[in-house]
Amino acid sequence: MAWVATIRPNTPFFSSLLDDSQKQRIIAMVCASPPEGRSRWTVRLVAEEAVKRKLVPRVGREAIRILLLTHDLKPWREKNVVRGRSG
Repeated sequence: MAWVATIRPNTPFFSSLLDDSQKQRIIAMVCASPPEGRSRWTVRLVAEEAVKRKLVPRVGREAIRILLLTHDLKPWREKNVVRGRSG
């Protein structure tokens, strides 16, 4: 673990895999209803759909998990994250 102290924050090791625009589009996608036939978003489903919808060229499950964690989103716990107003 001593090697971690020698790495500077601006090295590629610490650089973000997603830019702000990509992050925003993924968060917006997760706040919408999941795809047809699914009741919830999963981390794997978010990663697959982000690539399928061409929001990002490629993304891993861990990057999605960290993104959702930083925004305190847990869509896999809810049947639907969207909270619409009734009436």
